[in-house]
Amino acid sequence: MMKTLIAASLSLACLAPAALASDANDLVETVRFDPADLHNPNAVAEIRAQLREAADRMCEQTALRGLDRARAERNCSNAIFEAADLRLEQRLADARTQSPRMAMTLVRAQ
Repeated sequence: MMKTLIAASLSLACLAPAALASDANDLVETVRFDPADLHNPNAVAEIRAQLREAADRMCEQTALRGLDRARAERNCSNAIFEAADLRLEQRLADARTQSPRMAMTLVRAQ
C-alpha cells in the first residue's frame, strides 16, 4: 500500500467526458472530462467542483464523531483536493497536447 497520505494520478478514459465514477466503499474516485473542457473556464470550475465532491466522499469518517470527525474529514479532503488541483493545473498548462479524453483519479491510502 502507498506510504503517502494521498496520490492523485491521471489516466486515459474511454467513457463520456465529465462523467463521475464512484463507489462509496472505494478508496478511488475518478472524474472524467474532455480536454476541450480545459479551454472553458466554466467547465474547469465544474471539474474542480467534481474533484472537491469526490475528495469529500473519499474522506467520510464513520468511526469518529463530532469535531474530531469534521477535522479528520476536512484535512483528508483538503489534502486529496490540493493534490488533484495541482494535477489539473498541470493539465491546463499542456491541454493542447493531450489525447481526446482525460481522467483524474484520486486515491486515498488506507
